[in-house]
Amino acid sequence: MLFVIIAIYILTSKKSFRLNKSYNDQLEKQVDVLSEKDNHQIKSHFKSVMKWNIRLSDLETA
Repeated sequence: MLFVIIAIYILTSKKSFRLNKSYNDQLEKQVDVLSEKDNHQIKSHFKSVMKWNIRLSDLETA
């Protein structure tokens, strides 16, 4: 079982790192987006954040 877990980690670590980096980049934009006070831009930002959450969740589930 340990070898299976290690293999999964090796196979998914680069993708997981890339998704987490993109997710963190999106979160860093949050202050700028919220300070603009543009409802359309805020909705768009949070939809994007949710897409990253879903991608990360899907990877963890797989």
